[in-house]
Amino acid sequence: MSKRWDAEIYFDGGSRGNPGLSAGGAIIKYQDKTYVVEKFLAHATVNEAEYTGCILGLEKALELGCENIKIFGDSQVVINQIQGLWKVKAANLFEYYHRAIELSKQFNQCQIQWIRREHNQEADAICNQCMDKSTGVTLIREESIDLPVCEPVTKLSKQIQEIVKLGEKASFKHFKNLKSGNDQFSGIKLVQLIESVPVNVWKLIQQSVTEGEEWQTKALRWYLRGLPVEHCIHKVKVDWEISQNAVRSKFKK
Repeated sequence: MSKRWDAEIYFDGGSRGNPGLSAGGAIIKYQDKTYVVEKFLAHATVNEAEYTGCILGLEKALELGCENIKIFGDSQVVINQIQGLWKVKAANLFEYYHRAIELSKQFNQCQIQWIRREHNQEADAICNQCMDKSTGVTLIREESIDLPVCEPVTKLSKQIQEIVKLGEKASFKHFKNLKSGNDQFSGIKLVQLIESVPVNVWKLIQQSVTEGEEWQTKALRWYLRGLPVEHCIHKVKVDWEISQNAVRSKFKK
C-alpha cells in the first residue's frame, strides 16, 4: 500500500435477476488488518448492489478512523458517476450516489479507481456468500452432499455437466439458459414425482422450495433430468425470480 493511503477499500455488488436477490459487500484493508462488511438486499438492481457495497466500505472506513483512502471497484457505473465523468440518469440511483459522495467528502483524501473484475474476486466472493447464506443456499449445499444424482438426459448433459463443474461459480445466466422443452418429465404430476425420487431428496426440496407445489414439481423434474438437488433448487429459484420480474414489468406498463 502506498504511504499516501492509510486504507484501501475493495467493493462489489451482485444481483441474481437484476433486479432480484442481491448483495453488496466490501473489504477494508487498514493497519495490517482486513475488515469485511456485507448487506443482503431482497430485491435490487446490480447497480444498487454495487453502490451499496461502496457505501458500506466508506461507512466502515470512517468508523475505523481511516483518513486517506483509495477505493477500488469493477463497476464502471459507480466509479464513473462518483468521479463525475458520467451523469446519474437513473432515478433509483440518486440516493445511493449522494450518500456515497457525502461519505467520501469526510476523508482527508479519497480516490476511487476502476479495476478489472478478475482483480476484485475477494469482494465478489463476499457478495455471493452473503446471497447464499441469506437464501439458505449454503445449508442446502451441505445437506445435499451425500444425496444420489440421476444420469443427465442426453440433450441437457453438456449444460448440466458445466453447471456441476462450475459449482458455486455457476451464474444466474447458466441456470436461465438451461431449458428442457417439452420432454418425458414435463407431464409427470407431483404425487408421481415424489414416488420416483429418494425420500431425502423430496424432503430437502420440500423444505427449500417455499414458492409452492408448482415450483416443487419443477424442481423434482429437474432432479430426474440429472441436475443435482442443490442445483435443482437453485434452478427453480432463478426461474421463479424471472417470472416475478415479468409480472412486475407487466404491471409497470
